[in-house]
This record gives sequence, structure tokens and C-alpha cells, in this order.
Amino acid sequence: MNINRSTTLRLSILGRYFVIFAILISTVSFAFIPEKNTANAENLQSYNYNFTSPSTKTYIPKPEREVYIEAQENLNQFQEEQAKVEARRKQLEEKVNRTLNYLRRVKSPVANEEIATIIVDLADQNNADYRVLLAIMTIESGSCRQSFSYNCFGYLNGKKYPSFEVAFKDLVPKVSRQYAAKYGWDFAALSRAYGQHNWELHSKNMLKVASSI
Repeated sequence: MNINRSTTLRLSILGRYFVIFAILISTVSFAFIPEKNTANAENLQSYNYNFTSPSTKTYIPKPEREVYIEAQENLNQFQEEQAKVEARRKQLEEKVNRTLNYLRRVKSPVANEEIATIIVDLADQNNADYRVLLAIMTIESGSCRQSFSYNCFGYLNGKKYPSFEVAFKDLVPKVSRQYAAKYGWDFAALSRAYGQHNWELHSKNMLKVASSI
């Protein structure tokens, strides 16, 4: 009985020494951790801390100021260009609608969106006013009601076209560059250059047509 108590006492003392030793080792080890934690904290200051999932962490470097400014400028430029494209699209759409409404009003055989789009788009590409093109068409062929080989402009080039579409794609750029863009709304000069008989009357009629669109 005494032997068991002595053995138990020894084990208890050894256990206490072991605990004290373990605490001492832990204290010494943690004395170096603040420096490591401080270094890690300093390194993480230059990172954004994002969570992609509960178990995944992603560190993304913050962009430098110059990079951020350049990216913002590029974004602004892109948005401005997109706004210009959208404004031009709306402008062309409005012109096509006006052209189509005019052709329908005068009961033209080309009163359809495809031909209206060709007239507006090709006139715009050649720096011409689409209304001047429509005015010439009205005088030369009654807006295509009296066309020869689908030539609604009375343009003397000796060609015979197989369709209105083919004719407009070929003639609108030519008439735009040679007459509509060159003379604009100076219909008197345009009528004389176009070789129209009774240019005084025709120039007044073209002005009237263009102003009504």
C-alpha cells in the first residue's frame, strides 16, 4: 500500500515537471511568432482579400495608380466610341424611316426597307445628302415609276441592270460623288450640271421634294 502511494507520488511530480517544461517550450516558441505575423501582415497590406468559395482564398495585387488611370481612360474612350456608334445608328435609322415614308407616299415601286437602306447608307458613305438623291430620282423617273432598266436616276452610262437592288448599289455612289455631294442643295447648279431640260423648273421642284422629306 505504501509502495503504491510512493509510486503514485513520483508519477505526479514527474507529470508536473513535464507540464512546466511544455509550458516553457511553448512560451519560447511563441516569442518569435509576432515578428513573423507582423511580416505577413505587412506583406498582405498590398493585397485585396477575396473569397471565391468558403474553402478557397485568392490574393489579387492592387493595381498601381498609373495602371488604374490608364485603364479608366481606355474605358472612357471605349464608352465614348460606343456612344458615337449608337448615335450614328439611330441617325441612319431615322433617315431610312424618312426615306421609306416618302417612297410610300409617292407610291414608288421601290418603297421597301432594303432600297431605303441602300440609298441612305451609300449616300452617307459618299458624303451626300440622301434627300438630294431622292429629289433627283423624283425628277428623273418619278421615283422609279418610269425607270429604264431599273435606272431611277436617268444616269447615262449605257448599262442595263437586272434589278433595282443592283442598280442602286452601282448608281447611288456615282450620283452621290459627282452631283449630290458636289452641289448639295444648290439645285440650280445641280440641275444644270445634270443636264436637265428646263433646269429652272426642275431645280425648284427638287428643292420642294428635298424639303418635304
